[in-house]
Amino acid sequence: MAPVLHQDRDDAHADALARAEVAELALRDSEARFRSFIDHSSSYMYAKDLDGRYILANDAYLKLFGYGSQDELLGLTDMDRFGHAVDWTANDREVLRTGQPLEVEETATFADGLRTYISSKFPLRDSRGTIVAVGGISTDITARKRAEEARLLLAREVDHRAKNVLAAVQAIAMLTAAESVRDFRTALIGRIQAMAKAHTLLATNRWSGGDLGSLVKDELLAWEGRVRTDGPPVRLPVEIVQPFALALHELATNAAKYGALSCATGAVSVTWALAGPEVRVVWQETGGPPVSRPQHEGVGTELLMLGIENQAGGRVHMDWRPEGLACSIDLPLQGSADDGA
Repeated sequence: MAPVLHQDRDDAHADALARAEVAELALRDSEARFRSFIDHSSSYMYAKDLDGRYILANDAYLKLFGYGSQDELLGLTDMDRFGHAVDWTANDREVLRTGQPLEVEETATFADGLRTYISSKFPLRDSRGTIVAVGGISTDITARKRAEEARLLLAREVDHRAKNVLAAVQAIAMLTAAESVRDFRTALIGRIQAMAKAHTLLATNRWSGGDLGSLVKDELLAWEGRVRTDGPPVRLPVEIVQPFALALHELATNAAKYGALSCATGAVSVTWALAGPEVRVVWQETGGPPVSRPQHEGVGTELLMLGIENQAGGRVHMDWRPEGLACSIDLPLQGSADDGA
């Protein structure tokens, strides 16, 4: 009977080995599936033991920090990696201390600047429920944060500029003078329309400024063919666009009433050139009736001066030549009297 018992033991041993082999294969398959799962994730996944040493990281995390393989990272702490404490170290410790999951916004500095992440952190427990590690999954939200900041900045800018526009309209209405209600309405509407064109240009450019050439052409479109423009590409700061648009409107209105645009033979040239931190715009009328310096400064000239000098921080020089008005306007391209208002 002894050989039979011996055979039974051999069969039992072989069966145990087979079950162990199956279990090991199942475990390997499970680990492979888990590894494939985390390595195909675009989020950054990692785990640390109780001493803060890395025991796991997915491919996205390794690539983010420039590791060629897990072996280069495993066993290191954040202090080993960076030589100083980082934001997420304290958050990981908090999860280990409390045993509670944590969702938190974190930052990391890279060669291209500061990046922001939303991180979900959680305790990892063994079969007895004892915390043995901390895990984390982080998603890059830098683009979303920048978009949110840009929207907030734009909203503040629009609010600021809207208040300025209302104040400017009020000032224009108070300064506008006319011999009749009809003339008053025409003058006021013309000035508001000039500001509206500038406002549209700013809105199109998301309140980042406006192209000088486009502004000139839009404002003088009614006299196309009689106005020559020439100058390099120049982007005007946002706070200068509307005062300059109003200045162009006043010059064009004056030319249409009394200057070169009041007769068929007249013409206007508008040229500009860069001069250091400024751009000089020259308005030159020719071919119109003889002109002379007015005895009293008109409302249009007053508005032009107030807008350019007080609001835009520029300078204006008017030269009433017999052959036609020449007006030079110097505009700062960086900073103005309105900065920070």
